[in-house]
Amino acid sequence: MKKQNTRAIAAAHPVDRSSGVSIGRRMRSGKAASKALTAQGRIAAIRSGLRSRDFEKIAPMTGLSKSEWANALQISTKTLERYLKQHKTFEPLQSERILEIESLFEKGEEIFGSLDKFMQWLNHESVAMGGVIPKELLDTSMGIGLVQDELGRIDHGIFA
Repeated sequence: MKKQNTRAIAAAHPVDRSSGVSIGRRMRSGKAASKALTAQGRIAAIRSGLRSRDFEKIAPMTGLSKSEWANALQISTKTLERYLKQHKTFEPLQSERILEIESLFEKGEEIFGSLDKFMQWLNHESVAMGGVIPKELLDTSMGIGLVQDELGRIDHGIFA
């Protein structure tokens, strides 16, 4: 039997290796990508790159505009629109950022009880974070980590 190129298959359809289900299939079932994938599945999806149609399912759940997404992914809005129009696959670094932001929004919505309340917090200066607007930190992994840390403190009742 001829051995298939698993890297090419993974690039075309990122798969959760624990269940063998592609991200797209999981997302169509209504589950968010980050909840549907194991850590190994997320790493595989990042390495092979997220498809633009997976991004199109994640993006609306965040309430971020195309311009804000482009900024977070460190690409121009035109480039993001081209990726979506041409159904391109995102680069691994962009894919990782997309999944990090998705995870952040899931955690924020869980802690604040709604996306609207989380977005209000995300868009206002945080005294605990030194007067920074948390949304402005979404363009780096370290910034996303700082926002996640602050969410953890809020979740545990630790207010600075």
